[in-house]
Amino acid sequence: MNLTENLLTPNPFSRPGTELHSVLALVMHWTAVPRQTAVQTRQYFEDRKQGTTGYGSAHYIVDMDGSIIRCIPEAEVAYHVGSNQLDPASARIYTDWARAKFGDHATDPQSIGPNICTMGIEMEPIDAQGAFTEQTLQAAIELSADICRRYSLDPLADIATHNLVVGWKDCPRLWVNNPALFTGFKADVARAM
Repeated sequence: MNLTENLLTPNPFSRPGTELHSVLALVMHWTAVPRQTAVQTRQYFEDRKQGTTGYGSAHYIVDMDGSIIRCIPEAEVAYHVGSNQLDPASARIYTDWARAKFGDHATDPQSIGPNICTMGIEMEPIDAQGAFTEQTLQAAIELSADICRRYSLDPLADIATHNLVVGWKDCPRLWVNNPALFTGFKADVARAM
């Protein structure tokens, strides 16, 4: 695994330094910016420290060439899956799945939500539909298998999309629009373990 650590500067908007409560799930994302590099995404998170563009970060960013940047330590919270918008299906903050999975961490919109008990992986897409290179997918599979192994997660039950947690966001777009591809990704992670 080609992983480098380039941690964000501690700040209230992208690296709060809050201790991660537990790891109940791994949440997969896309950056929604075709052909943006992991270095550029990391800088986007770093620039949020100014407080002018809201909150946001992830523990890992997987680039199109399969290289990975860790920008938040695994022991700390990343702001990758909070929400204050209603899930269209349940008309509540967070989905029924998230409320069942994360309990109190998915019921209070004033809290940092499931960020306190999940890790986030961003993947760089190559187009607006959210397609990924084979290198991105293979690196994400390897990284996810490693995290699942170390935190005793079941990839079939404990890997989620951002959409599965919040309900309103098409993230990662490719997998929201093609659920079978996400099912295949989780099966690949299980095999890699």
